[in-house]
Amino acid sequence: MAERHKASLEGDTEKIAASITDDYLQTDISGFVQNKETWLKQYFVPLAELIKAGKFRWEVYDEKDVQIRIHGDTAIVVGTLEAKGSGARMDIQKHTWAVDPNASFSGKLHFTRVYVRQNGKWMIAALHNSMAPPPPPPKQS
Repeated sequence: MAERHKASLEGDTEKIAASITDDYLQTDISGFVQNKETWLKQYFVPLAELIKAGKFRWEVYDEKDVQIRIHGDTAIVVGTLEAKGSGARMDIQKHTWAVDPNASFSGKLHFTRVYVRQNGKWMIAALHNSMAPPPPPPKQS
């Protein structure tokens, strides 16, 4: 998990691709499902290129409240990702990143990852992200 986290921050496409199974599926915050090839092509590679070109940077990329449940050669990992970045925006219609020097975002999402052990290595087979619900309104007295 630490290696994948570092590779995500650095835009290391090779390490990310090597950390996910060939039949990987990801469900994003809008419910859109992508397989490994599509997710890499539409989401990760464009972001990695922006990171390496110095056009996008993560200001915050913290995984919190991580819980791990291991069941034989399968592990379920649940947690929260707090992220803040600048220099690009997510094009929701195309499910990809677009460079925008004036763009910034921040947010919190919940994730569920399914890892499987293949040839002695833990790899991600599935990922589901969802937006954290907004905080409750302050109580009126």
